[in-house]
Amino acid sequence: MSIFEVTLSILGALGTILLTGMGFLLNRQFTKLDSMDKDFLETKSKMLEITTIGRNDKRAIIDHLEQEILPKLQNKKLEDQVADVKTQLIILKEFQRNRIEPTLNKVLIMGDRLEEQSKKQTDSDQILAKMFEVVKRLVEKKNQN
Repeated sequence: MSIFEVTLSILGALGTILLTGMGFLLNRQFTKLDSMDKDFLETKSKMLEITTIGRNDKRAIIDHLEQEILPKLQNKKLEDQVADVKTQLIILKEFQRNRIEPTLNKVLIMGDRLEEQSKKQTDSDQILAKMFEVVKRLVEKKNQN
């Protein structure tokens, strides 16, 4: 084999590898496009289903508004209901401010006092333990003498 034939076979192999790689990459791109088309078609079909179902729902909403809400608006019953809800909210806020907040504040104060008492008790226990150790050593010294 001559150098020309070796070079030609190497170039042929490299060309084959290059074409194979390009084919693989193109295939991946086409697969991505197919999946995108599939997703688009699925989304479009779902949207069509929703719009067909939505027409019935829209009619039901319009009927509800015409039969339930519109008469209340004309008779001002809806405004009365809104005013009643606002009044109840004000009453609940006042109840919270006058009854619940003071109780919560008292509970927080008592919790703080209990925590302080616990710290004082811990300190007292430590002092008592140290005093006991001192008395124990004094007794031991007295017994040794």
